[in-house]
Amino acid sequence: MDDFHLKDGSLHCEAVPLSEIADAVGTPVYVYSSAAMCRQVERFRRALELLGDPLIAYAVKANSNAAVVATLARAGLGADIVSGGEYRRAVAAGVARDCIVFSGVGKTEAEMRLALEGGLFQFNIESFEEAESLSAVAQAEGRTARVSLRRTPCRRRMQPYAKPSRQPKTRASSPSARSRKRMKQRSARRVKMQSLRQSRSTDYLSLAGAGLICLSGDRS
Repeated sequence: MDDFHLKDGSLHCEAVPLSEIADAVGTPVYVYSSAAMCRQVERFRRALELLGDPLIAYAVKANSNAAVVATLARAGLGADIVSGGEYRRAVAAGVARDCIVFSGVGKTEAEMRLALEGGLFQFNIESFEEAESLSAVAQAEGRTARVSLRRTPCRRRMQPYAKPSRQPKTRASSPSARSRKRMKQRSARRVKMQSLRQSRSTDYLSLAGAGLICLSGDRS
């Protein structure tokens, strides 16, 4: 059954006429079907049932409406958040603190501290500098931060070589030049990782896993 449908010439959401909602709260108004959302949650959960009972975390940045987050929390989802404000919103909506994942590249030390003190499942960290900052905050709080490393994989496939432009002062880099640049970047990452292993700057982190950011489409 379509959750938005016509009945007796009136558009309904589930069994409620939208005209009644408009009369009650005015317009414009956003109307969401909780039945539709919960049905999609169950479809997604069934698709992952071979994994046992994985944590499914809703990305709050997709729609931070408190009613939407609360509906998904009641359906058993966790929350993937990228700021202190989203952390507070998820907790207020009823998301279990131990089902909150803190992602994003712009975490401040104050936001790290907020999540550590309030409780969460884990931080997703995306740089060596972030790992060091989080470890320092955790040390100051007397805690150990559970983390997962995230990174975007380098492209194996080279982009098609572009012929040099006829315009003055412009040129396209060759595949070999781009390959050398990538090798330097990978070498720098290896050196940084080795230095982190040898130092004690991340002693207050507990590594829970690692993940890749999957990108669709072609980016130059």
